[in-house]
Amino acid sequence: MEKESLILSGAVIAIGKMQSGVSKKTGNPWSSQEIIIKPPTGKYAKPAVFRVYKPEKDLTEEYNLKDFIEVKFEIASREYHEKWYTNLDAWAIKKLTDNKEEINFDKDKDGKIEQPEAVNDESDLPF
Repeated sequence: MEKESLILSGAVIAIGKMQSGVSKKTGNPWSSQEIIIKPPTGKYAKPAVFRVYKPEKDLTEEYNLKDFIEVKFEIASREYHEKWYTNLDAWAIKKLTDNKEEINFDKDKDGKIEQPEAVNDESDLPF
């Protein structure tokens, strides 16, 4: 049975540096990296930052700027000193197109935004 999750597709606009350390609570090593994508269409299309925990290798080895990817993720919130913080935790990333295909985020003359053919945008979600 597949894990239930949210899915968002978009072009890679930035990849953060690999971060690592040792947990103060458990003493176990940890690593994480951020990947930022921008969906090409939709009223609420804004960039989203996803955190990848324990990546198998540096994300810059697998993905390039403008690659069109699909991210499966969970929303995770936690409280720290009476403030709440929310992360988008990616658990699967799939490359849909290479950056060789030009993705146009600018509106064309009809006011629509172009979207690569590889994406199936049948969702009615606002993101």
